[in-house]
Amino acid sequence: MSTNLLTLPVATFAPGTYGPFVSAALPAGSSAYRCDYAKGAQWPESGDVLTYTVEISCDGGKTWQFDCSITLAGGPWYEQDGKTVTTSSWASVTVDAPGALLRGKLVTHQTCDIGSTIEASP
Repeated sequence: MSTNLLTLPVATFAPGTYGPFVSAALPAGSSAYRCDYAKGAQWPESGDVLTYTVEISCDGGKTWQFDCSITLAGGPWYEQDGKTVTTSSWASVTVDAPGALLRGKLVTHQTCDIGSTIEASP
């Protein structure tokens, strides 16, 4: 069963840097986390739209280490079968680090509507 760690509702973001957004602590037994994205009505047709970077802290937020980053581009998103979708996700494997925190930073390169959730999974 997944545990919700952080939710950012869909909102409009002008070009700029947002965050950091700090999650709740990872529960014991977590082996991965997943970031789900939902784009709203305003989404550019081309070019890099945003970059989302995640860092992890295993000492209560005193120090942070880079964990992963993704850049999403403009235009429609498609499933493998060719259907257009408005949600996407990616996952990162973590060591079992109960109490670890995740910190996200959003850099928008173009104005867009985006929301996100981060969930831990066993």
